[in-house]
Amino acid sequence: MLTAASFDDFVDQLLDIANRAAAALEAAGIPYRMVGGFAVFLHIDAVDPMAARTTPDVDFAVRRSDLNAVRTALESSGFHADDD
Repeated sequence: MLTAASFDDFVDQLLDIANRAAAALEAAGIPYRMVGGFAVFLHIDAVDPMAARTTPDVDFAVRRSDLNAVRTALESSGFHADDD
């Protein structure tokens, strides 16, 4: 059953993922922007929390030329690549 507490836990988990990934990219000096549904959720939540909806992932835009550095930075922070 979905409850307000379980939704809050879910959002907290996404925030943790976003913060960890952003910190890893910043530490590696890799420019990025958070994009996608979670970025929209954060923006809308600040304006009208009752209208905010989220997705189950966090998306970042990076330069294609930085992909190897991104992978290294994120893996060193505990993330793993899904090479499907």
